Amino acid sequence: MFHLPFTSATVFQSVLVSHRLHPMLVSILLALCLVVPPVPGPVVAPFQPTDSHAGHWGVDLSAPEGSEVMAPAPGVVSFAGEVAGMKSVTIRVSGDLRVSLSYLSSVGVRVGEHVAAGQVLGWSGRAHGDRGVHLSVRVVGRYIDPIPFLRCANGTIRLLGDR
Repeated sequence: MFHLPFTSATVFQSVLVSHRLHPMLVSILLALCLVVPPVPGPVVAPFQPTDSHAGHWGVDLSAPEGSEVMAPAPGVVSFAGEVAGMKSVTIRVSGDLRVSLSYLSSVGVRVGEHVAAGQVLGWSGRAHGDRGVHLSVRVVGRYIDPIPFLRCANGTIRLLGDR
């Protein structure tokens, strides 16, 4: 298994600044370096938006079907339900920062519920036909790559294809 070290908040900050985010939002996002990975599996599909409506606007994480899916950060559940046949949970972490987990087999929280980082939100299902979950992060309605958040969470990240 390959791991890339990523423990520096300075490097994380440079990633956020490269997205041209307001400095206050960068400070808020830096606090997420303490997030919990929603499942322990590796990233199996990267963030790859291709234009304003197409592509992959999050990452897929491998997990055996029925695995517990944890809240990656504390916040308030702003959505818990089904969209287009897909069960999802969205957490409002702070102001305009939202974290969503999709392709769940079942949901274990309700809208308005306060959740702690690491609290079970639901159970994994299939993401794009593979066992796992889809993780997305939005700031002021704009999707950003969740990889820096995962790197911050555990100091390493598994490369695509690691099983």
